[in-house]
Amino acid sequence: MSAKQEDAALHEFDQQIEQNRRLWLRTRFLWYGSLVILLTLVDIGLLLLNIWERSTMAGTPHADLPTWILAWRIVLFGGAMFYVARASLETGQVIRLASWLIVLTVISSLIGEDYGLKPRGGLVIRPSHETWNILQAFVLTHFLACLLLPLTPREAIRPILPLSLLYLLIIVSVEFEGVSNLVALVLAPFLGLPGLAVCWVRYSSFRQELRQRLTRVQYVQLRKELSWARRLHESMFPKPILAGPIRFAYLYEPMRQIGGDFVFIHRHLPLRKPPPPATLPVPPAESEESGPSKSDVDRPPARTTAIEVTCDPVEQPPAPDSSPADSHRLTMVVLDVTGHGVPSAITVSRLAGELERIFAEQPDIDPAGMLKLLNRYIRLTIARHHIYATAFAATIAAGSRRLTYAGAGHPAGLLYRDEDGRMTRLESTAGMLGLFEDDEFDCRSLHHTIEPGDVLLAYTDGLTEVRDEKGSQLGHETFSRWAMRILSGFRGRGVPLERQLKELLKMVQDVRPGPPEDDTLLVGLTLKR
Repeated sequence: MSAKQEDAALHEFDQQIEQNRRLWLRTRFLWYGSLVILLTLVDIGLLLLNIWERSTMAGTPHADLPTWILAWRIVLFGGAMFYVARASLETGQVIRLASWLIVLTVISSLIGEDYGLKPRGGLVIRPSHETWNILQAFVLTHFLACLLLPLTPREAIRPILPLSLLYLLIIVSVEFEGVSNLVALVLAPFLGLPGLAVCWVRYSSFRQELRQRLTRVQYVQLRKELSWARRLHESMFPKPILAGPIRFAYLYEPMRQIGGDFVFIHRHLPLRKPPPPATLPVPPAESEESGPSKSDVDRPPARTTAIEVTCDPVEQPPAPDSSPADSHRLTMVVLDVTGHGVPSAITVSRLAGELERIFAEQPDIDPAGMLKLLNRYIRLTIARHHIYATAFAATIAAGSRRLTYAGAGHPAGLLYRDEDGRMTRLESTAGMLGLFEDDEFDCRSLHHTIEPGDVLLAYTDGLTEVRDEKGSQLGHETFSRWAMRILSGFRGRGVPLERQLKELLKMVQDVRPGPPEDDTLLVGLTLKR
């Protein structure tokens, strides 16, 4: 994965995090405000109980914290909750609102406390143990915010900074009698550390949990997309031909869900004879015995001339053989695109479309000519992305029993002779597709005879590059011997071609110790006996 792709993936992941935070931040803020108001009401109840006890015992009511400060806290959080519930706020706006609530709550507690603070150089100040109520207010608001709201550590530290400056200003501006208040003010900023720790642990686990959840969702979605892509990819493959003079079958095993191996079949239509010349009908001549009718007398005589219209026959490319039986002709193209997986499958779909276009415009093109056009297409469109392909193409004419083939950097085809059990290798006649310019791509077609019962095998390198447990490759020679052994074993028994291919593929699969390390494609063509 490139740096740009990694940045794009991280940016998408961060967007997912912000989207999830925004979904539940509003609800969590309402929980946070409700809990602060509830605890404040409890504090007010305890304060009133304390006032009542002191008034009954000593006759003089006294409170640790003025009641109006607690009431102000309820009004502050109640108004914030109403604003968040009614307005449509972004994530950052809600976070800033929570930070200001923490700061204002602590400042209101400072205003309501009696510290006995005097300017430096003034009178000696009396100690006050009530400073710890400020710490209580700070811990209440900040720790609860860190506990309930999905804050990042950076967002959790925002309210601590202005409060630390305020505490520092108080420390340097006044003198203290005793160390109680001084210690409390010095320690106040550090009371935000528990909240920071909670935010760090929870946010880290939140990111991890979200990453795992997104990974699971994306994995399931990817599996669904690959399943649909495989159906679409496999729908481009031709159906086996089980009847007729030419039989065709194949076995395909991609390394992953989809791959870069492909087989294309073009069935040639019989050449049509040109239509006979068309002539316009000539009006029948008038009989000498019957005179002209009254209406004909009024009309001027008309000249009728027989016009002959001929249609020139459409020029057709010369057929490999003029025999009527050569209406049964078939061209097979086996492709192997470099790489694996989705990129190779996308390339295959493009090449399949190009093959459809080539045969639609030139239905009787020979294998070499077709490979030249395919090389030009890959060179102009796909090679710039460092994607290339190998190919093996063959045309079989059943009437003339003629096999015409060409290869472009592809493993050699195998032609099994049913008469004597020999195996003929059909080597490539050109280099890999996409590597050479048009004038450098020298490709030619070669010819062989093919008799009923003979079998033409074409395959991709995933079969010959299979490794055993010791790491040794199968190789072309071994595969050729195995193919000859399998086909000779079924010789003259009338076994379907597909079963013969399955037996050969099973021998290869028994060699490898695990799943395939490359796409594998095995194709067979034969003439009916």
